[in-house]
Amino acid sequence: MAKKCKPFRVAVIGCDAAAEGHIAALIAAPETKLVAFCDMDKAKVKAFRKKYKIRRGYTNYMRMLRPRLFGRRIDAVHVCLPNTSRAAIAGYCLLKKRHVMIEPPMALDLAAVEDAIKNADYMGKNCGVLLPARASATAAYVKEILASGRLGRILSARTVISAAAPLSIAQLYDEGSAAKTTGSLLFGFAAPAIDLVDGFIGDEVVKLSCSMANRAHAGEDSADSTEGVITYAGGVKHSFYCTSNYENGGSAQISLLCEGGEVVFDSADARVTYADGTGDAMHDENPAMGCLDEVREFYTACREGSVPQTDARTALRLHKILLALYTDATMAKAEKEALASDKATAAEPLPKKQRLWY
Repeated sequence: MAKKCKPFRVAVIGCDAAAEGHIAALIAAPETKLVAFCDMDKAKVKAFRKKYKIRRGYTNYMRMLRPRLFGRRIDAVHVCLPNTSRAAIAGYCLLKKRHVMIEPPMALDLAAVEDAIKNADYMGKNCGVLLPARASATAAYVKEILASGRLGRILSARTVISAAAPLSIAQLYDEGSAAKTTGSLLFGFAAPAIDLVDGFIGDEVVKLSCSMANRAHAGEDSADSTEGVITYAGGVKHSFYCTSNYENGGSAQISLLCEGGEVVFDSADARVTYADGTGDAMHDENPAMGCLDEVREFYTACREGSVPQTDARTALRLHKILLALYTDATMAKAEKEALASDKATAAEPLPKKQRLWY
């Protein structure tokens, strides 16, 4: 009879909404046992401990990772923090010989992402990036159809996302957090679609552009919309538009126009329409399984000492795309603000003593 392995003892750093998907998967996965929460805000830690009936809570992740007595050591950490601090804390946890799982982007600096990966390699631990859209049943279904060749080559792709948010944009990752940046929509909502479409196209990115703006929510620090175009070597273009909608439910639609028809993702559904008028469809009964499957695969790899499919090195391509889009958008915004400032200065009337023409 095979010896039953003890589950990995896992802690979650970051008690915000971004952690909910991780927590649900950790509770459902037999390979893991959620044992602790950590957040700088003591009230958040207390609320999460009460909600999920977890005994241990910390406000200092370094203290949390100290060796425990009687073998009660934390084996892995899920870092669910703003992208401004993810890579640094993930790197520390890896150096302390803990497996780490995180969301993209790990940082706003590609060098910081690469440093975290080096830490994982040096300590012989896994650093995984949670990308549940890759593991969804609808994604597997469409990949199979594209691989069959019946749809032919992808000609173009389009993504439209309405990100429902009951709170303001500045509160997407809780008010006052360092995630109050113009990249919240790009990283939090558009990234999974960008990654999914990029996987379908599978070609070299040759050009990209992105813009972000606050169009309808005066007084917010963050953008309420982001849009852009990613151009591939074969000429395929992926255009995306994401907006934050406070009143209605969220939705996401991805369209792939192909030589032999069209594929449309709409929430948990995938519809294929062929050029001859026939079609196929697939409904994902449990979209949350994508997250659970990735978590289980990650910890199976950790147990076997192998590299998981969710390894951060395999997600470097996505990091490069997201950070290039973010850089393009922020540079364009800075240039626009500088131009507006110059115009405003030029429009100001000179003091009377400087009006030399009369």
